[in-house]
Amino acid sequence: MENSTDNNQTDKNMSDNSVEYVARPVSEHPLAVVFRYIYEILKTIVIVIIMYLLIRAFIFQPFEVDGSSMEPTLHNNEFLIVQKVTSYFHDVQRGDVIVFKYPNDPSVSYVKRVIGLPGDKVTIANGKVTIYNAANTTGLVLNEKYLSQGQLTSINNDFTERSWTVDQDKYFVLGDNRDHSDDSRSWNFVPKSNIVGTVWLTVYPLKDFGPTEKVVY
Repeated sequence: MENSTDNNQTDKNMSDNSVEYVARPVSEHPLAVVFRYIYEILKTIVIVIIMYLLIRAFIFQPFEVDGSSMEPTLHNNEFLIVQKVTSYFHDVQRGDVIVFKYPNDPSVSYVKRVIGLPGDKVTIANGKVTIYNAANTTGLVLNEKYLSQGQLTSINNDFTERSWTVDQDKYFVLGDNRDHSDDSRSWNFVPKSNIVGTVWLTVYPLKDFGPTEKVVY
């Protein structure tokens, strides 16, 4: 009897200490629950869209190459990522590949290489590009290793010497495919305010995937 009493007492203690889980009815109307979930989903979508727009506006923006003016560096139909952050902290550098709004039609975007900086004198002669400025009073002949072998720079196949002095807050740009590029040789300079950003990465096709090579003259 003593053992039986102890067992009964144990069962009672276990019953007292146990937690019982029950299903409780939802106090909200079913439609209210549905609308709340829809609201949360829509809110998440709006946040994602806002973040995308902010990133696109201030950090990165995708572009597709249309044409051959930057060959052999960039090719037709390649997809690029252009980064805009650099332009907020310092100016673009000579040799940078940039995307900008075409000065004669800002609805069109061009991609070219920066050759002349504000205040530079850019001279094209004998198929070469020479830069004159305070640091290079006798002229810096650009060693343009990114050009195709044997590629010379002229103005519509005219090798007569010609010079431009770049205005303040403007840039002189050229395409790497010099014989097939519409650039500063024909329409002068790119205003700083027209620059979208520098080409950071080629993402497609995958065989061309990689960062844009930094050029030092």
